[in-house]
Amino acid sequence: MTDDPGLRRYGMRSGIAVEVLVPAATVLIAASLSVVLDVDAPWWLTAAVIAVLLLLSVWVAAAIRRAVTVVHEDHILIRTAFATRRVPWEDVQDIRIERVPGAAEHGLPARVVALYDRDGRRLWLPHLNEREVRPLEAELGFPRDLWVGRRGAGWAPVAEVTAKMNAVTAKTRATR
Repeated sequence: MTDDPGLRRYGMRSGIAVEVLVPAATVLIAASLSVVLDVDAPWWLTAAVIAVLLLLSVWVAAAIRRAVTVVHEDHILIRTAFATRRVPWEDVQDIRIERVPGAAEHGLPARVVALYDRDGRRLWLPHLNEREVRPLEAELGFPRDLWVGRRGAGWAPVAEVTAKMNAVTAKTRATR
Protein backbone atom coordinates (compact mmCIF):
# COMPACT_ATOMS: atom_id res chain seq x y z
CA MET A 1 0.00 0.00 0.00
CA THR A 2 1.33 3.44 -0.84
CA ASP A 3 0.48 6.71 0.87
CA ASP A 4 0.03 8.66 -2.37
CA PRO A 5 -3.17 10.68 -1.76
CA GLY A 6 -4.51 10.01 -5.26
CA LEU A 7 -3.70 6.33 -5.42
CA ARG A 8 -3.58 3.37 -3.08
CA ARG A 9 -2.34 -0.05 -3.99
CA TYR A 10 -3.08 -3.20 -2.03
CA GLY A 11 -0.98 -6.15 -3.05
CA MET A 12 1.16 -8.98 -1.81
CA ARG A 13 3.81 -7.78 0.57
CA SER A 14 7.28 -8.41 -0.69
CA GLY A 15 9.11 -11.40 0.69
CA ILE A 16 6.13 -13.75 0.85
CA ALA A 17 7.53 -15.80 -2.05
CA VAL A 18 10.65 -16.52 -0.06
CA GLU A 19 8.79 -17.02 3.23
CA VAL A 20 5.96 -19.24 1.99
CA LEU A 21 6.17 -20.32 -1.62
CA VAL A 22 9.78 -21.52 -1.77
CA PRO A 23 9.46 -23.77 1.32
CA ALA A 24 6.11 -25.09 0.07
CA ALA A 25 7.55 -25.88 -3.35
CA THR A 26 10.57 -27.55 -1.76
CA VAL A 27 8.38 -29.81 0.36
CA LEU A 28 6.15 -30.62 -2.61
CA ILE A 29 9.09 -31.50 -4.82
CA ALA A 30 10.78 -33.56 -2.11
CA ALA A 31 7.58 -35.51 -1.43
CA SER A 32 6.97 -36.15 -5.13
CA LEU A 33 10.57 -37.08 -5.71
CA SER A 34 10.49 -39.63 -2.90
CA VAL A 35 7.42 -41.25 -4.47
CA VAL A 36 8.93 -41.30 -7.96
CA LEU A 37 12.25 -42.71 -6.69
CA ASP A 38 10.47 -45.30 -4.56
CA VAL A 39 8.81 -46.91 -7.58
CA ASP A 40 12.05 -47.16 -9.60
CA ALA A 41 10.79 -44.81 -12.30
CA PRO A 42 13.02 -43.98 -15.27
CA TRP A 43 15.24 -40.90 -14.88
CA TRP A 44 13.26 -38.93 -17.47
CA LEU A 45 10.04 -39.39 -15.48
CA THR A 46 11.74 -38.12 -12.34
CA ALA A 47 13.08 -35.11 -14.27
CA ALA A 48 9.66 -34.45 -15.80
CA VAL A 49 7.95 -34.53 -12.37
CA ILE A 50 10.49 -32.08 -10.95
CA ALA A 51 10.14 -29.76 -13.96
CA VAL A 52 6.34 -29.75 -13.78
CA LEU A 53 6.37 -29.07 -10.05
CA LEU A 54 8.88 -26.24 -10.45
CA LEU A 55 6.81 -24.69 -13.24
CA LEU A 56 3.66 -25.04 -11.16
CA SER A 57 5.37 -23.34 -8.22
CA VAL A 58 6.51 -20.45 -10.39
CA TRP A 59 3.04 -20.10 -11.89
CA VAL A 60 1.37 -20.01 -8.44
CA ALA A 61 3.87 -17.40 -7.25
CA ALA A 62 3.20 -15.26 -10.32
CA ALA A 63 -0.58 -15.60 -9.90
CA ILE A 64 -0.40 -14.54 -6.25
CA ARG A 65 1.92 -11.65 -7.07
CA ARG A 66 -0.40 -10.46 -9.86
CA ALA A 67 -3.46 -10.09 -7.60
CA VAL A 68 -3.87 -6.46 -6.61
CA THR A 69 -6.44 -3.79 -5.83
CA VAL A 70 -5.57 -0.29 -7.00
CA VAL A 71 -7.68 2.73 -6.07
CA HIS A 72 -7.50 5.51 -8.70
CA GLU A 73 -9.15 8.92 -8.83
CA ASP A 74 -11.74 7.83 -11.40
CA HIS A 75 -11.97 4.05 -10.95
CA ILE A 76 -10.92 1.02 -8.97
CA LEU A 77 -8.80 -1.66 -10.59
CA ILE A 78 -9.21 -5.27 -9.49
CA ARG A 79 -6.63 -7.67 -10.86
CA THR A 80 -6.65 -11.39 -10.13
CA ALA A 81 -4.61 -14.27 -11.53
CA PHE A 82 -6.82 -14.54 -14.62
CA ALA A 83 -8.67 -11.26 -15.07
CA THR A 84 -8.45 -7.50 -14.70
CA ARG A 85 -11.53 -5.39 -14.06
CA ARG A 86 -11.65 -1.62 -14.12
CA VAL A 87 -14.80 -0.35 -12.40
CA PRO A 88 -15.58 3.38 -12.75
CA TRP A 89 -16.82 4.96 -9.51
CA GLU A 90 -20.24 5.71 -11.02
CA ASP A 91 -20.73 1.96 -11.64
CA VAL A 92 -20.02 1.01 -8.02
CA GLN A 93 -23.11 0.24 -5.95
CA ASP A 94 -21.34 -0.41 -2.66
CA ILE A 95 -18.00 -1.26 -1.10
CA ARG A 96 -18.43 -3.17 2.12
CA ILE A 97 -16.83 -5.53 4.56
CA GLU A 98 -18.40 -8.97 4.43
CA ARG A 99 -17.99 -12.04 6.57
CA VAL A 100 -17.03 -15.26 4.83
CA PRO A 101 -18.74 -18.15 6.65
CA GLY A 102 -16.36 -21.00 7.43
CA ALA A 103 -13.28 -19.09 6.28
CA ALA A 104 -11.52 -19.25 9.65
CA GLU A 105 -11.86 -23.06 9.66
CA HIS A 106 -9.81 -23.15 6.44
CA GLY A 107 -7.20 -20.62 7.52
CA LEU A 108 -8.65 -17.80 5.43
CA PRO A 109 -9.59 -14.27 6.52
CA ALA A 110 -13.11 -14.18 7.93
CA ARG A 111 -13.73 -10.55 6.93
CA VAL A 112 -13.00 -9.32 3.41
CA VAL A 113 -13.92 -6.29 1.33
CA ALA A 114 -16.36 -6.74 -1.53
CA LEU A 115 -17.39 -4.33 -4.26
CA TYR A 116 -20.79 -4.58 -5.93
CA ASP A 117 -21.10 -3.15 -9.43
CA ARG A 118 -24.25 -1.89 -11.14
CA ASP A 119 -24.92 -5.34 -12.63
CA GLY A 120 -24.98 -6.86 -9.15
CA ARG A 121 -21.65 -8.67 -9.48
CA ARG A 122 -19.78 -9.07 -6.23
CA LEU A 123 -16.06 -8.61 -6.73
CA TRP A 124 -13.67 -9.48 -3.90
CA LEU A 125 -10.95 -6.89 -3.55
CA PRO A 126 -7.61 -8.71 -3.40
CA HIS A 127 -5.50 -8.01 -0.32
CA LEU A 128 -8.23 -5.97 1.38
CA ASN A 129 -9.03 -8.26 4.27
CA GLU A 130 -8.65 -8.35 8.03
CA ARG A 131 -5.30 -10.13 7.89
CA GLU A 132 -3.52 -7.81 5.50
CA VAL A 133 -5.01 -4.42 6.42
CA ARG A 134 -5.51 -3.26 9.99
CA PRO A 135 -7.75 -1.71 11.04
CA LEU A 136 -9.87 -2.80 8.08
CA GLU A 137 -12.75 -0.43 8.84
CA ALA A 138 -10.47 2.62 8.89
CA GLU A 139 -8.72 1.66 5.63
CA LEU A 140 -12.04 1.02 3.91
CA GLY A 141 -12.87 4.69 4.51
CA PHE A 142 -10.45 5.80 1.79
CA PRO A 143 -12.04 4.03 -1.20
CA ARG A 144 -15.56 4.60 0.18
CA ASP A 145 -15.00 8.35 0.55
CA LEU A 146 -13.49 8.54 -2.93
CA TRP A 147 -16.44 6.57 -4.35
CA VAL A 148 -19.02 8.84 -2.67
CA GLY A 149 -17.21 11.94 -3.91
CA ARG A 150 -16.67 10.69 -7.47
CA ARG A 151 -19.79 8.71 -8.32
CA GLY A 152 -21.57 11.74 -9.77
CA ALA A 153 -24.65 13.78 -8.96
CA GLY A 154 -26.93 11.52 -10.99
CA TRP A 155 -25.90 8.35 -9.16
CA ALA A 156 -28.69 6.30 -7.65
CA PRO A 157 -28.65 2.81 -6.18
CA VAL A 158 -30.01 0.02 -8.37
CA ALA A 159 -32.89 -1.61 -6.46
CA GLU A 160 -32.08 -5.16 -7.62
CA VAL A 161 -28.45 -4.83 -6.54
CA THR A 162 -29.46 -3.38 -3.16
CA ALA A 163 -31.79 -6.35 -2.65
CA LYS A 164 -28.98 -8.77 -3.54
CA MET A 165 -26.54 -7.08 -1.15
CA ASN A 166 -29.11 -7.17 1.66
CA ALA A 167 -29.76 -10.87 0.99
CA VAL A 168 -26.03 -11.62 1.19
CA THR A 169 -25.79 -9.71 4.48
CA ALA A 170 -28.81 -11.54 5.91
CA LYS A 171 -27.43 -14.92 4.82
CA THR A 172 -24.03 -14.35 6.44
CA ARG A 173 -25.69 -13.14 9.66
CA ALA A 174 -27.86 -16.27 9.72
CA THR A 175 -24.88 -18.60 9.37
CA ARG A 176 -23.00 -17.03 12.31
